[in-house]
Amino acid sequence: MFYGDVLTHTIPGAHWEVVEEGSPIVRISRNTSVSVIQVAQRRLDAGLPTLAMNYDHALDHIGRDEPQGT
Repeated sequence: MFYGDVLTHTIPGAHWEVVEEGSPIVRISRNTSVSVIQVAQRRLDAGLPTLAMNYDHALDHIGRDEPQGT
Protein backbone atom coordinates (compact mmCIF):
# COMPACT_ATOMS: atom_id res chain seq x y z
CA MET A 1 0.00 0.00 0.00
CA PHE A 2 2.98 2.30 0.61
CA TYR A 3 3.96 1.97 -3.06
CA GLY A 4 0.42 2.90 -4.10
CA ASP A 5 0.55 5.99 -1.92
CA VAL A 6 3.88 6.96 -3.48
CA LEU A 7 2.31 6.66 -6.94
CA THR A 8 -0.79 8.68 -6.02
CA HIS A 9 1.23 11.42 -4.35
CA THR A 10 3.91 11.84 -7.02
CA ILE A 11 2.15 11.20 -10.34
CA PRO A 12 -0.40 13.86 -11.29
CA GLY A 13 -3.84 12.32 -11.78
CA ALA A 14 -2.91 8.93 -10.29
CA HIS A 15 -5.67 7.54 -8.09
CA TRP A 16 -6.77 4.42 -6.26
CA GLU A 17 -9.39 2.13 -7.83
CA VAL A 18 -10.98 -0.95 -6.36
CA VAL A 19 -11.73 -3.74 -8.79
CA GLU A 20 -14.89 -5.55 -7.76
CA GLU A 21 -13.92 -8.72 -5.90
CA GLY A 22 -10.29 -7.96 -6.58
CA SER A 23 -7.35 -6.13 -5.16
CA PRO A 24 -6.95 -2.36 -5.22
CA ILE A 25 -5.01 -0.88 -8.10
CA VAL A 26 -3.57 2.53 -8.80
CA ARG A 27 -4.56 4.08 -12.12
CA ILE A 28 -1.50 6.07 -13.27
CA SER A 29 -2.82 7.01 -16.71
CA ARG A 30 -5.84 6.41 -18.90
CA ASN A 31 -4.31 3.20 -20.27
CA THR A 32 -2.17 1.97 -17.38
CA SER A 33 -2.85 0.75 -13.87
CA VAL A 34 -0.58 -0.84 -11.28
CA SER A 35 -1.58 -3.78 -9.09
CA VAL A 36 0.27 -2.74 -5.95
CA ILE A 37 -0.58 -6.02 -4.20
CA GLN A 38 1.01 -7.97 -7.06
CA VAL A 39 4.11 -5.75 -6.89
CA ALA A 40 4.39 -6.38 -3.15
CA GLN A 41 3.90 -10.14 -3.55
CA ARG A 42 6.56 -10.35 -6.25
CA ARG A 43 8.95 -8.42 -3.98
CA LEU A 44 8.29 -10.87 -1.14
CA ASP A 45 8.74 -13.90 -3.37
CA ALA A 46 11.74 -12.83 -5.44
CA GLY A 47 13.10 -9.61 -3.99
CA LEU A 48 13.18 -8.03 -7.43
CA PRO A 49 12.34 -5.74 -9.01
CA THR A 50 12.93 -3.15 -6.33
CA LEU A 51 10.36 -0.45 -5.61
CA ALA A 52 12.61 2.05 -7.38
CA MET A 53 12.70 -0.20 -10.45
CA ASN A 54 8.90 -0.55 -10.34
CA TYR A 55 8.52 3.21 -10.02
CA ASP A 56 10.79 3.83 -13.03
CA HIS A 57 8.77 1.28 -14.99
CA ALA A 58 5.53 3.08 -14.08
CA LEU A 59 6.99 6.40 -15.24
CA ASP A 60 8.05 4.78 -18.52
CA HIS A 61 4.45 3.68 -19.11
CA ILE A 62 3.15 7.19 -18.51
CA GLY A 63 5.56 8.50 -21.13
CA ARG A 64 4.31 5.93 -23.63
CA ASP A 65 0.66 6.78 -22.94
CA GLU A 66 1.11 10.47 -23.75
CA PRO A 67 0.12 11.55 -27.26
CA GLN A 68 3.08 12.05 -29.56
CA GLY A 69 4.07 15.58 -30.48
CA THR A 70 3.22 17.18 -27.13
